[in-house]
Amino acid sequence: MVFTPPRVAVSEREIGIGFIGAGGIANTYADQLIHIPNAKLVAVASRTEEHAIEFAQRFGMKRWYTNYLDLLKQDDVDAVIVCTPPYLHAANSIAAAEAGKHILCDKPLATNLSDADKMLSSAKKAGVKLMYGETERFNPIWIRCKELLDQGALGKPILMRTYRCMSMYNYPPWKAWLRDPEKQGGGVVMESCHDLYIVKWFMGEVKRVYVESGTFACDQQTEDSCLFLLRFRNDAIGSVTASWCKKSGFESKVDILGTEGDLSATGGNDYPISLVSTQKTAHSIKLPLGWTFPKYVYMEELSHFIDCILQDREPSVTGDDGKVILQIITAAYESAKTGRTTSL
Repeated sequence: MVFTPPRVAVSEREIGIGFIGAGGIANTYADQLIHIPNAKLVAVASRTEEHAIEFAQRFGMKRWYTNYLDLLKQDDVDAVIVCTPPYLHAANSIAAAEAGKHILCDKPLATNLSDADKMLSSAKKAGVKLMYGETERFNPIWIRCKELLDQGALGKPILMRTYRCMSMYNYPPWKAWLRDPEKQGGGVVMESCHDLYIVKWFMGEVKRVYVESGTFACDQQTEDSCLFLLRFRNDAIGSVTASWCKKSGFESKVDILGTEGDLSATGGNDYPISLVSTQKTAHSIKLPLGWTFPKYVYMEELSHFIDCILQDREPSVTGDDGKVILQIITAAYESAKTGRTTSL
């Protein structure tokens, strides 16, 4: 199966983009956004002046700010990409909505459900789009897996497990907020939002959750490893394993067992990926020549965001989706605290 480059809406209108935050993920987004014809990078805001200036110069922006509220006053900014630490997502997004700007907010949506509700309410009241920045929704591997499930290739799904482990021992010191439970909203349980989105997308609503977690090897206040056990409303079961203690880089896997077959996939950078079922069918994911895996996924996500603004339609991943994932995470932390299963 070969994926074509992301579709961009046929329109002469340009969407002016402002960045709130100028860190690593902002650079990743901007690196791809500059290749989308209908997108125009207008301005950036960062509390660190040096970062704002460097970001603006790198991506050809004429304006930069140290106060994001000043950026939101600009008439040529139609939409913003919120790339700040999670504890700032709510304030940034609410202010953007009140200024009439469309919003792509990086994951997780917020650090608590109260803030998530305020974000959703403000976007709805202002009539702007609030897209949840879940890149895995645009990963061609998972898209193909979902197609196979919907086609009944595995029969009725019985069990799904995900595994996402990486090294955090030498994580950049400038991203210290990731180890701060107040700023990140937690640790690796909160960072499991990617896999929780995948399992919900594939298996449906989660009915209850049980979590074991702990801090085993990383020097931090938050948990560095966790294991979710999930029961879905369709009575299937699942698990999500995540850790920051893997010394040999990054690894992401998905396994699904069904009444008529099974499927395995790896969601990292090593493509093509094979999906195998008991029908003895191998499904190979190949990207267009010259495309790398992360580049393709971010281009798909950003092209979709721009297209939704131009065509005035809802994103495939909304703020409501982000809230549902946060509800599962909140239940997970309650389970870890009490040592009991938590119902949603």
